[in-house]
Amino acid sequence: MSKKIILFIIILISLNSCKTVDMILNSDNYIKRDGVKEVEIRYDTVIVTNNEGSLTSGVVAGINPKRKIIFDKIGQSYTFVSGETIELITDGVDFGKSAFDVITNGNSNDITIKLIDIEMDKVKLTSKCETIERNGIDFIPKIEVAEGLDPEQIVITPLFDNNCVRTGYQVRYGSSERGCKKEAADVLDRFKKCAGKNQSKQKTKIKDDCIRLRKLGIPCN
Repeated sequence: MSKKIILFIIILISLNSCKTVDMILNSDNYIKRDGVKEVEIRYDTVIVTNNEGSLTSGVVAGINPKRKIIFDKIGQSYTFVSGETIELITDGVDFGKSAFDVITNGNSNDITIKLIDIEMDKVKLTSKCETIERNGIDFIPKIEVAEGLDPEQIVITPLFDNNCVRTGYQVRYGSSERGCKKEAADVLDRFKKCAGKNQSKQKTKIKDDCIRLRKLGIPCN
């Protein structure tokens, strides 16, 4: 037998042995011949529309979503213009530690959705009448104002769902008396309706779709 053939046999045995050892140590990575390996991947999905600067659920005026936006890491954000509809997907997000900031630009009606750490991330105000809604918290977050802005009142209003359960806070740079009436209207109306009512948590089971919408501050029964 030639030296080349002997060398080839040695290499083949060595490679096969390495694979055998790897199969023993990492058996979960190998699929049996008589079956398939199944892995369950769970996504939370909602369809949302920027309806003239207001975030609403579902398709508006027959506009179907053109983009799927997947959130799976803190700090990710997406800005969509008035009239745009998206399919928003959360992949493995722990909403015990994170939340969405829904940031509305009062001038352009653009809406930015950002995934944040509820303990670490500040609410950052960058323009007059800008509103930031943060749901899933029971405390007022730290607030930071961008340099160079004209002085305005910082208005903090509790957010409520349709059952008058408090879900978070809206932070706005500018009062309704100083030109931010449109941005304040819906939140103030709900606050006046719910303030002073029993705000204990619901005991009835909430549908999954409603839970996902509430993460974005969209009222749901």
